[in-house]
Amino acid sequence: MANNNATTSTLFRFQQGFRNFLKRVPTVTRYLLIGGVVLLISLLFPNQLAFNYQFERGSIWRYEDMVAPFDFAIQKPDAEYKAEIEALEAKLFPFYVKDSQVTTRQLERFSQSFLLKLQSTDQALYRDVRSHQDNYRNAGRRILISTFKKGVLQLAPQHTAEGDNKLINVLMNANRVERRVAKSLSNTVFAKATAQDSLYELSNQLVEIDFLLDIMDEAIIPNIVYSDSLTRLYHELEKEKISQSKDRVIKGELIVRRGDVLDEATYQKLISLKTLSQNRHENRNEWLTFSGYLLLTILLVSGLMLYLYFYENALFSSIQKLSFILMWLLLYSYLSYFINQVGFIDAYFIPFCIAPIVIKNFYNERVAFFTHLVTVLLAGFLAAQSFEFLFVQILMGIVIVLADVRTRNWSSFFISIVYLLVTYVIAFLALSITKENSLENIDGYALGWIGLNIFLTLLAYPLIPLLERVFGFTSEITLIELSSLDRPLLKELSLKAPGTLQHSLQVGNLAENAAAAIGADALLVKVAALYHDIGKVNNPFFFIENQSGQNPHQQLTPLQSAEIILAHVTDGEKRAKKEGLPKVLIDFITTHHGSTRVEYFYRKHLQENPDEVTDPQLFTYKGSKPQTKEQAILMMADSLEAASKSLKNPDESSINNLVDNIIAGKIQSAQFSEVDLTYREMDIVKSTFKKLLKSIYHVRIAYPSEK
Repeated sequence: MANNNATTSTLFRFQQGFRNFLKRVPTVTRYLLIGGVVLLISLLFPNQLAFNYQFERGSIWRYEDMVAPFDFAIQKPDAEYKAEIEALEAKLFPFYVKDSQVTTRQLERFSQSFLLKLQSTDQALYRDVRSHQDNYRNAGRRILISTFKKGVLQLAPQHTAEGDNKLINVLMNANRVERRVAKSLSNTVFAKATAQDSLYELSNQLVEIDFLLDIMDEAIIPNIVYSDSLTRLYHELEKEKISQSKDRVIKGELIVRRGDVLDEATYQKLISLKTLSQNRHENRNEWLTFSGYLLLTILLVSGLMLYLYFYENALFSSIQKLSFILMWLLLYSYLSYFINQVGFIDAYFIPFCIAPIVIKNFYNERVAFFTHLVTVLLAGFLAAQSFEFLFVQILMGIVIVLADVRTRNWSSFFISIVYLLVTYVIAFLALSITKENSLENIDGYALGWIGLNIFLTLLAYPLIPLLERVFGFTSEITLIELSSLDRPLLKELSLKAPGTLQHSLQVGNLAENAAAAIGADALLVKVAALYHDIGKVNNPFFFIENQSGQNPHQQLTPLQSAEIILAHVTDGEKRAKKEGLPKVLIDFITTHHGSTRVEYFYRKHLQENPDEVTDPQLFTYKGSKPQTKEQAILMMADSLEAASKSLKNPDESSINNLVDNIIAGKIQSAQFSEVDLTYREMDIVKSTFKKLLKSIYHVRIAYPSEK
């Protein structure tokens, strides 16, 4: 027995421990997710020491006085160094090489051609040549040797435009270089003509000199040719003699004071120091550098997470929703890193505005702005962007938060994007003018990248429904689609329960205006009102708004009637899930009656069964209490619309009393205990309901009678 008790106790402890572990799994997963994102972003930062100052030519030095930490040379401005290189290249001459092997090869070819011609011609021809072969052969060889010794030049195509006056370097034998004018050297045509003249001068000694003419023409080829590799090597060696620096800064020397305007000389000193600082390797600790960037990332991401934890806990507690927010940090960090590595794409190309536009459609402006702010700061550090760049991007986030950049319809969204473009350009031009003090030096390429940025921002529109399906959100686009009365579910409601549909439309009108009055989601509550009573299609005639004759409840007991009435909430939830309605709308179905009772049938049951002990839960809705302002507003609007139908003579006093009593009853039964609804907001909601109900029932002001 003792062993059994011990086993049971151990099993119980194991079960309890396992349950506690399962409860902690979401929390552990959440922090692992956050830590993983922080680590992945930190890996993108460079592992070398950074020169953590942002500055531009003509800007004000906003940091402390800068003193040289070590001796360094001042780099020449790029334009100055480039001009010196171009001037040098204009003075440098191409290299041509005199190939001594050409003489040997062509003499051998001449001898072979000489013998071949003798063998292939009629024996009756060239008798003098046959008799004195050595004399003819030696004469031709002497002329060839003389021709190749003088040199036969072939100008490269890129040098022919300058003609015979082109100066060239010729690498002669024994590595001797001669500076020559092209016209001082023979080309192939001139060399052949000269060789023929030399042959004709020997015609008094060699009577059949024409035998050698064609052989000599074939043997004479260029032996001075252009060498691209030697030319480039020579040019590089000459360029290396030009120093990229001028003057020096001594350790401890003041470079710039705080508040000074950076002139060209000071700017060049800072650029030189920045380049050397990033390339120095003495005492570099890569792990320490990485730790610094890791702490920086932790601070930024933690700031965003703390905001979500304290002010958007529902978002922070959901792995799915939290992943959606962290996705933007990771996406833009890697995109910024990639563009920084590529180099030829400007960082203004990155469409940072997509994130706040999309987030704003699913959450609120504050979440959108905080996420945008952290994203821009991380991306700015990764891409080493200037203060001006960060200023423009943060400004655009403010514009998006303040402007009505919504995606309810394409035309209004497009107009909002045009406003973004105008703001972007104005901000960029203003910063450029303050920096350059001129309109002529404005970076036109950057403006082009901004144009592409805004064009890509248009992708926010198709991205919203895509992300909606991936993360299970509900966008304004979907809500507008669901608000159409042509939707199958609403069509069925109009056919089977037309009174319920009219009731839902009236509730939607009341709820929409009340939500708008306190800044809640008016579109969401309007669409939710259309679907909140879809469970009534199962038994439409048991609800008074659909009755036109006998009341079917007269044939039922109060308990049976209550069961049918209560079932419309659970039936509606099942039907909504079957039809694939978003969860946010299903929550309205389950909360629009909260935990209230079907009071009429409950009291009727008590009257008919005074001696019976009645469980109130049998007459209580099984839904949950409203969790959001929108759900609370729908609950009030639903009760008020139904109750207002019972007013026999609706006037201002009776409507005011009805609104006050209905809402007071909800508060008394603690239906709004889980909703963050302030007293001021409640007063605004009540005033809105009173105003609308008076308008519906055409209540007029009582004018004083004339005396």
